[in-house]
Amino acid sequence: MHDSARSVELRVPAHALFSPLVRTVVADCATRAQLESQRVEAVSTASGMALELIVRDAIPDASSAIRVRTDWTASEFSVSIFEFGLPLDESAAMHDPAWRDIVGNVDRAHWKIHGRSGTELRLRLTRSLTGDNGAPVERYMEERAPEQTYTVRRFRPHDALGVARAFYRTWGYRYILPAVYVPERLIEMNAHNAYISMIALDENEEVVGHYALEPVAESPIADACGAVVVPAHRGRGLLERLRQAAEDEAIRLGLRAYYSEPVTMHDQTQRESAKFGACICAIVLGGDPAWFVPKQMRASGTNQRQSFTVYFKALAPRERRLIYPPVAHSEMIERIYANLGLPVEIGEPLTAPAHVAAGMLHVEMVPCEGYAKIDVAQAGPETAEHLSQAIQDVAAHRNIGAIYVDLPLEQSGSQPLCDYLERSGFFFAGVIPYAMAGSDVLRMQRPLTAIDLDQVTIIGEFGTELKRYIGVQMAAIHGKSVR
Repeated sequence: MHDSARSVELRVPAHALFSPLVRTVVADCATRAQLESQRVEAVSTASGMALELIVRDAIPDASSAIRVRTDWTASEFSVSIFEFGLPLDESAAMHDPAWRDIVGNVDRAHWKIHGRSGTELRLRLTRSLTGDNGAPVERYMEERAPEQTYTVRRFRPHDALGVARAFYRTWGYRYILPAVYVPERLIEMNAHNAYISMIALDENEEVVGHYALEPVAESPIADACGAVVVPAHRGRGLLERLRQAAEDEAIRLGLRAYYSEPVTMHDQTQRESAKFGACICAIVLGGDPAWFVPKQMRASGTNQRQSFTVYFKALAPRERRLIYPPVAHSEMIERIYANLGLPVEIGEPLTAPAHVAAGMLHVEMVPCEGYAKIDVAQAGPETAEHLSQAIQDVAAHRNIGAIYVDLPLEQSGSQPLCDYLERSGFFFAGVIPYAMAGSDVLRMQRPLTAIDLDQVTIIGEFGTELKRYIGVQMAAIHGKSVR
């Protein structure tokens, strides 16, 4: 058992008779992870049901053992079920309504094919506060704090309660990462660089600002996130100082780049990113719930899902990479790379998927935020068919408001997949470097609710051009005009 993550593993024969044992062990671990009683019951039930369905659909001869592993960190509790029978991949994982019931009991469900190492179903729950993140919160205005000198530095354990207070004063309990409200979890995440917090202190040593880096798994980059400045202390350059401190820390840790996701309900956070030399590379429509707004900020005036941008900044030079963009988007993709200052060489895309042994998809559902994301880790001869089924399955889930598919730009078989996606209602979102295990991706998007682009605020000449390009693609796919 490690300090940063607790892990318990159980190996059982592939038989439904062992479902009660799996439920009991998962419930015990979830209780130790301090999940609320309702969520303990939900994840326990989901795990037992998953074992039964895997035995029924993937291992009918009961010849292979099943491995069940629970892990919990400061921010998350997860159950991974590994099976070595008939591959039960993401293209079929939710074809049965029973699978949708399982997903409905957790915050995220992720299927992975590990080749000869079998297939993994991972059920994930955020270790959150009791209550509804979407509940209305009281609006109030803080009095302006007097001018003073501020200190910006790396987070220390005794700052954790102050960070929670700063997030509440800015967001109420709406912020999507619940761990920022739980001091012991924030301390644990920072102790192991799973979340790298910078804080701003006023002269009374009260936390009045926060900015964080969240390293991306298997990639030499981080997500810049958790940017808050308490309203009474805004307009004094604290966000810039916090971001500079975070950038300096990223360089010290050897990260190659970082990205941020400024919202489109206003232009302030985009301007802050541009001021630091970051450049826009994607516009993601409908990625957040409509309620995801700070306490004192009015949104666009509509009830549509919130959209965000992706801004990228390299922290170290990168060698020229060979990419294979779909022909229809090649020019815009080249322009995005040029704007980012990343050298690339354009290869000739194949008109059929590469002839590899098998394709590989990773499907992640995030019902609490209302989206699903499918990563095409490897394009193969049957990937389009599997992708089609995966899209149908996640779209059928009642809590999903948008679907995104990341295609590997550094593989030559993405052209037919892009063609298929556009026939299926997806359209261009942009390019995200390093996003998939260090490789670059083309993001395609399909909001499942109406998005009015007039309510999406984008700054800068290139950002405006990218928005216009996305609008044209959106109109061409859906047969309607978009201004």
